[in-house]
Amino acid sequence: MKFFFSFFAALALTACTPTIDNRGFDFELVKAEQIQKGQTKQDVINILGSPSATSSFKDKAWYYVSRRISTKSFFAPDVQDNKVLAIYFDTSDRVEKVEHVTKDNVINVTPNKEKTETSGYETGVMREVFGNFGRFGTTAPKKGP
Repeated sequence: MKFFFSFFAALALTACTPTIDNRGFDFELVKAEQIQKGQTKQDVINILGSPSATSSFKDKAWYYVSRRISTKSFFAPDVQDNKVLAIYFDTSDRVEKVEHVTKDNVINVTPNKEKTETSGYETGVMREVFGNFGRFGTTAPKKGP
């Protein structure tokens, strides 16, 4: 009886132990402070490696993203830490500005649960019933060899 109690107690305690996931860039392995104004893109790659993401507009910003998430059994994941290192380049591809964004600076966006209006193809009963008339023509019979 003691064995079963000990087994289930140990099982219950391990179920409450959170799982920690580190995702993205690892700021603990690399010194991001080494990035200085005036360095080239190649200098940045030599120090930090390739970026997690780049800007959509002419590759003028590089982003190194790191996130640590804690998950307990079936509960929703909890973001423990969130860091973004943004490096902005000038027109000559040299570092213009370095910016650090932490979990405290993040803005959470909640999606709207209402229906999103879209434009485009609208269907109805008449279109469903009569929509295929005239689309399919007769095919000529194949000629034999």
